[in-house]
Amino acid sequence: MPIGRRTCDLRRTDKNPEMFTHRQRLTIKKSLAHSAIALVLSAGLTGCATVPVPESALTFEQRDLSPKEVSEVLKSPPQSADAKSAQYSAIPANGLALPQAGQKTPLGVVVSSDLEAAFEAYFHGRGEAALTRLAQDFDSNPDPRARWQNSLLRAQTLIMMGRAALAEEELERTSHLERAIFGSDLNALALRGEAKLWLDDYEGAFADFAHVVAALGTWELPIQYLSFPANRDVLYYATTAKLRAFTGIAGCYLFKEDYKRALAWASEAERLFNNAHFVTTHPLYGMGDQVYADSYYGRAMNLVFLASATLATTGNEKNSEVLFNTAGEFFSAINFSVGHVTVSALKARILNQLGQTESALNAAKTALTLASDANLPDYVWRIGVMTGVTLFDEGRMNEAEGFLRQAQNAVDQVSGNLSSDRSRLRFGIGKDDIIHHLAQIDIQNKRWDLLFSDLEKARARAFIDLLADQALSQNRESALVAQIRDLESQILAYRLIVMAPGGADADTLAALEALAGQRQQKLDLLTKRDPEVADLITVRSVTLESVQARLKPGEVMAYAIPGRPEDAVRFLLITQRTAFAKTLSTSYRELDDLLDRFSKAFGVSGSQRGISQVNTQVPLSSSSQQESILNELQRVFPSDWWGAEELLYIVPSSGLYFVPWSLMETSYPVVTLPTGGWVTRGHAARAPSYASAVIVGDPEFGGELTQLPGAREEAIAVAHLYEVDTLLGVEASEGKLRRAVGKGAGVLHLATHGVFDHDVPLNSAVMLSNGTDAESLTAEALFENPLPARLVVLSGCETGLGRAVAGDDLIGLTRSFFLGGANTVLSSLWRIDDAGTVAYMKKFHEAVQQGDFGGAWLAARDDLKARGYPASVYGAFVLAGGPH
Repeated sequence: MPIGRRTCDLRRTDKNPEMFTHRQRLTIKKSLAHSAIALVLSAGLTGCATVPVPESALTFEQRDLSPKEVSEVLKSPPQSADAKSAQYSAIPANGLALPQAGQKTPLGVVVSSDLEAAFEAYFHGRGEAALTRLAQDFDSNPDPRARWQNSLLRAQTLIMMGRAALAEEELERTSHLERAIFGSDLNALALRGEAKLWLDDYEGAFADFAHVVAALGTWELPIQYLSFPANRDVLYYATTAKLRAFTGIAGCYLFKEDYKRALAWASEAERLFNNAHFVTTHPLYGMGDQVYADSYYGRAMNLVFLASATLATTGNEKNSEVLFNTAGEFFSAINFSVGHVTVSALKARILNQLGQTESALNAAKTALTLASDANLPDYVWRIGVMTGVTLFDEGRMNEAEGFLRQAQNAVDQVSGNLSSDRSRLRFGIGKDDIIHHLAQIDIQNKRWDLLFSDLEKARARAFIDLLADQALSQNRESALVAQIRDLESQILAYRLIVMAPGGADADTLAALEALAGQRQQKLDLLTKRDPEVADLITVRSVTLESVQARLKPGEVMAYAIPGRPEDAVRFLLITQRTAFAKTLSTSYRELDDLLDRFSKAFGVSGSQRGISQVNTQVPLSSSSQQESILNELQRVFPSDWWGAEELLYIVPSSGLYFVPWSLMETSYPVVTLPTGGWVTRGHAARAPSYASAVIVGDPEFGGELTQLPGAREEAIAVAHLYEVDTLLGVEASEGKLRRAVGKGAGVLHLATHGVFDHDVPLNSAVMLSNGTDAESLTAEALFENPLPARLVVLSGCETGLGRAVAGDDLIGLTRSFFLGGANTVLSSLWRIDDAGTVAYMKKFHEAVQQGDFGGAWLAARDDLKARGYPASVYGAFVLAGGPH
């Protein structure tokens, strides 16, 4: 997530608010004479019809606080010397309400019927319904205050729906409307801090909350009055902003594990909450006011933070139990089932950190039961991982495995579109912790079937999460995919209902379970019809036994086991009859260092690991430094280490994606795979005959890029082998390429520039022509609209690169072609010279005529090596997918 990034500015630009009443302007002028707060007190009683608020709160200057200023503001909560505490204000006996049509809220908003419906939908977790009614109300309601409340509630709804980034955008409008009414935008700013908190942008949240704190200073809502306060709207406006900011600061400090400061801010927030509830429920001071349920939701969450910080700083569970129980009572009052999960989960987290394992285990079990009963898998996996890791560290492997497998099953349910950042509990753990610990348990127990399954699931989850927001091809099982997406939307809607205050009941949970069953049936059908598309939306894996059944004598699959940088590189080695773990004598950190030194020795700039060679017909020779690095690579990956005789499959992890396997001294082909289960798929059976070929070479770039005469020569030579025409120059456009490929080709050869985007791998592209200039065919475009071919040859620079993501998958051009139905992809790991590429491709395609892609890769490598070409040429190409 972004840290400290500001997407909009909510500070005041107009110091003369047009919407203030004359009485409010007089109040502001009075407060100027009294510096920041200027309360008129007499024996502890406020004796004026209007209660002053800080001038700075209502004329908020447009200025960013520096990091030093933010730090200074947030050192401790500001409090005046005469701050008072009201008697304890409990939950009203007559219950809590939602704003009703015709009522005027304490903030001066007259509630319309649409706004009433939106409040009700929001409170019960029906986000889309709330947004619909808000849109209707905003378009039809001319009241400025109602429009401001509308925008504020819209932002709250978006946060509730897991769309915190969109909430930040909406808050720009909220800010504008708020400044016109109150002269400042403290509530918009405080809510933006909350949105950033949900986005894990703690520094950005701190900055927003600090602005609110600085503006209000030590001012707080008085708890005694001589007369009924006439400016209650301004009082509640400032109080609401202060409560939201204080609670948010406490939450930020809690999640950053600064428990002393969390305790200080949460304690002060609870005092302010209690004071506010005392005033609003007072028979005189709060006459005509209604305490709404969302106010008690805020107080309950702060009580959880307060209880957690109390437990963390005292180490005594009894000291915090009263606070946890009180939070639970508030959650029960508003029928917020997730609140009880939150109580148990945060209690378990703190107890874990205190080393009180048994108490933490009991709290975690309670939280897991509540989360499971409420069908909240996002909570289940985070709590499960936290508990499993603790038990693992204590050597209680059987118990740890149980919790980790529960977490694994739950996280499979929330991968991709069913994921939501609304329900994040920040335990300092992630999905990677599941496979990291399960793999160690599997190896210790020598359960190779479980290890294979766990590795496959982790890889599938990573891929789904990475592409969750991408469009799917409209040409492949579009109706079935649409049905699955519709079911997922319904499931997410029901989960939001369950997670909302007042939302869960038996009928809702039953409906949620039924929808999940329907989705699984549709996914099973999609898996049978089009496994590549199914890979985009569901976590699935094949069995180790089915993979072994596809391996031939002499073939080995080396499945990399993900590890931390300091861990040794390990593989699960699989043959027809055996499976076992084996460890290399290097760590992942040492491997990355070796690959970095390889890059520097071969002239690669930065992180590209690309090689820039001049165009020449004369083979280049390697330097002594290059030879030294090559020898080291070959020592790390000795050819006899794997036990392969005919073929070696590599399923990479982390830096292993970027190993130049062509440089290893092997007498057999080395083929990389996106997943271990790839060998079980019937790609060739669905693909056209490889006798049909589409060849592209040297597109017309109109001077935007360097023309490639070698690529033109290469394309013509390759086309001659297949006896087909070529798409050259202006003919090498995407439109003509797609028409030539049609429903599929046996061979698709693209001899052109390739570009790898390290920041956004789906923007990686092969370059074509629009008839006059360069035109990019991106990985994203290939993903959305495939070019199916049995063998795809990407004869360009860096076309085999991608980004290794959490859980170990690689996204880039190669993966996009696989999603398009390709069986095998040949690509390059770095930039190579024109002449060397021509020589390699001629030899490769000559050998491809025999139908053995792995053999062709080996033949081309050995031919160029024998002819004196340097390692930078013959080592650049990697073969991925099927060898035939």
